[in-house]
Amino acid sequence: MNSRKHAILAGLVALLFTAAAFAQAKPETAKQDRANVLLRFEKDGTVSANCSQTLGVITQSMLEVEGVKNAKIDGKSNGVQVSYDPGKTTPQKIVAAFNKENPDTPLQGSAAKEAK
Repeated sequence: MNSRKHAILAGLVALLFTAAAFAQAKPETAKQDRANVLLRFEKDGTVSANCSQTLGVITQSMLEVEGVKNAKIDGKSNGVQVSYDPGKTTPQKIVAAFNKENPDTPLQGSAAKEAK
């Protein structure tokens, strides 16, 4: 009877440690798959709500950069709010790839600031 209690107790302790390990591992991976950055255009007034065609081209070009998950035009900041996978790209790589494909509407290279 005593060994049976020890076996049950050992099983419960093992179950608790396993559950605690899985609970801690999940949030870390969730944080690592997405980051946000505001990328600003070099020329003032590049982004205007009046030209939906330009906005569409900018958004589509941004989404074609590897690792970019979402792009939203920010007219107040004259830039683009970009959500990306930090395991696949960096703000500097996003700017370089975008500027290569869009030389008429370049983004600022050194002004990439992380958004929380």
